Amino acid sequence: MRKRILSVLLACVLLFALVPSAHASAVDNFTDISSYMPEYEHILRYIVEAKGDMNGTSATTFAPSAGIKRCDAILTLCRVFDVNLNAYNSYANPFTDVPAGSYYESAVKWAYYEGITSGNSATTFGPNDLVQRQHFCTFFSRFCTKMGVTLPNNGSSFVFSDDSSIGSTHKSHVYKLYRAGIISGTSATTFTPTASIERIHVAKMLFNYYVPAANRLGTPNISSSSITHNSFVVSFPAVPGALIHDIKLMRGNTIVSGWTSLGAGSKTYTGLTANTTYTVHVRAWKPYNGSTLYSQTAVKSIRTCLGTLDSWNSDKSIIGRWGDSPSDIPTTVYTRRISASPNFNAGMSHAISQWNAALGCDMQRMMVSSMPTTAKIGFYGGTFDDLSILPGFSGLTDRVTGMTTYDRSVEGTWCTSDSEYYTGYQLNSVRGCIVDKGIATNWTYKVCTHELGHGLGWFGHSSTSTDVMVAGQSTVTVLTDNDKDHLLQVYSQ
Repeated sequence: MRKRILSVLLACVLLFALVPSAHASAVDNFTDISSYMPEYEHILRYIVEAKGDMNGTSATTFAPSAGIKRCDAILTLCRVFDVNLNAYNSYANPFTDVPAGSYYESAVKWAYYEGITSGNSATTFGPNDLVQRQHFCTFFSRFCTKMGVTLPNNGSSFVFSDDSSIGSTHKSHVYKLYRAGIISGTSATTFTPTASIERIHVAKMLFNYYVPAANRLGTPNISSSSITHNSFVVSFPAVPGALIHDIKLMRGNTIVSGWTSLGAGSKTYTGLTANTTYTVHVRAWKPYNGSTLYSQTAVKSIRTCLGTLDSWNSDKSIIGRWGDSPSDIPTTVYTRRISASPNFNAGMSHAISQWNAALGCDMQRMMVSSMPTTAKIGFYGGTFDDLSILPGFSGLTDRVTGMTTYDRSVEGTWCTSDSEYYTGYQLNSVRGCIVDKGIATNWTYKVCTHELGHGLGWFGHSSTSTDVMVAGQSTVTVLTDNDKDHLLQVYSQ
């Protein structure tokens, strides 16, 4: 029994030792790798942090697209294969361009005496020359052979389209690593053998060597639900083989909530800012060969809602507004009566009065003989023949008594407590027309109030026959609670 308890305690101690630190790591400090994220994050964490085979070019840079020098390539592979270089300190240096006492001298001498490289000539190694892709494959393959490592072989007979450009000395090594799943081409069909191999691709090769595909963790799947203006729920099923899942929340480059370890399932974030895009990052990890192996980080963008609506009275799933509050509504409604339309001016004055009282805004009517191009809200009154030739009203038909057109842009999404979602638009300018059909005054008042409602963001129509915003013929001229509340709620968030 005492042995069993001791075994459990030792296992717990081992697990605790493998739990990743919450403090900033080397990879977190690199400022030049954002374009390679999240695809390469788990690779860099394993090669730089867990294995220590590669370092940054400074405390804050990794130089992912830079080439790697021949001397550094040899030294890196010596680290990977855990080569004991001490025995070669006393060996004669065969290369005149490898300085005595340099940080790579012993590694280059080992590679020379063990048949990994013969240099650029009988007396030079070219330590500062950048390594070609084909040369790095040859170095890597020869290291494997020397250290007794048998690489997997998927039996592929694939040949790169630029195969003829691969040097005869290097060709067998390139395909050996390709069939082992360690290196891939620069495209689906090309290898580009003489191009310098980039540091980020060296890191990926080392990762592929250390972690065969069968041992890697899958990328987590993220879904979102219950999105409101200040909260949302994130769900992620367990990744097979993972011990722990980490989650992080960011707003742009700002960390809102740092990496938090938890089991698979879901997490609710609250206290968020309305109409703001957040990114959720989820990764899985497990202990692997004495280190921590991460999955590729999954990233999902989630935008909070503009606000939460209490009700919805329109037959369309869109709504607009001029701004956050009634004070953002333009204060001038320009009206132009093109031809004799005796009720147009009075109807627009009535409409403005109704919506001012409903929304708490301060619109005033201004009659003009020519509509200003800078007018935010402008309405025309006239006959069908007068109005149908105006810009923007080509869709007007003689059966219609009013029409409103918009310059608008998507602002975000509104939600309800029942998790229903509606698209919100920012209004930029509005043009409307009231068609004079020579009918009763109260009908014109209704049409003017109805169309101005559209101009304030009331898109679609009510299904209640006693509402001003109902479609079709009606003599209702006074806004109802349905009319008011539907629009008032987007101007009071």
